[in-house]
Amino acid sequence: MSNMNSNPEKYQDYLQSGFEILKLNYSLLSYISALGAYRENIKHISYNSDFWAEFYPIAKKLIYALEHIESLSAAVFDKLLSNIQQALHQLNENTEDKVSQSEIGIPIQQLNMISQILPHIYAFFHHTKNRDNSSHLSM
Repeated sequence: MSNMNSNPEKYQDYLQSGFEILKLNYSLLSYISALGAYRENIKHISYNSDFWAEFYPIAKKLIYALEHIESLSAAVFDKLLSNIQQALHQLNENTEDKVSQSEIGIPIQQLNMISQILPHIYAFFHHTKNRDNSSHLSM
């Protein structure tokens, strides 16, 4: 970004999108970092196995979505996001009375936040891909 800002005429078309992906990246990294920082506490959570049986599949779906975000079609992404959001909703309901306990509240919150920025990340990659494809076609 600093190189792009130093030559704004050359990169004018990309400055705004560069800034947007930078914000998304920082947000995503902070959510993942919070989960990582909480990893030691998660190991000691003596919560029932039902919680983990719901938590880990959601986390794995989020990881899959992030790893494949550029190649997922809109229909597949929408279905995956819907499944993630439904599972998170169910997890939130199942732990609602216990979420105030920070030992499970923080990990659930981070998964919720990651799921909320997924559509923005998806839109960025697919908007950029479409814009790049159309600029190549016009040459």
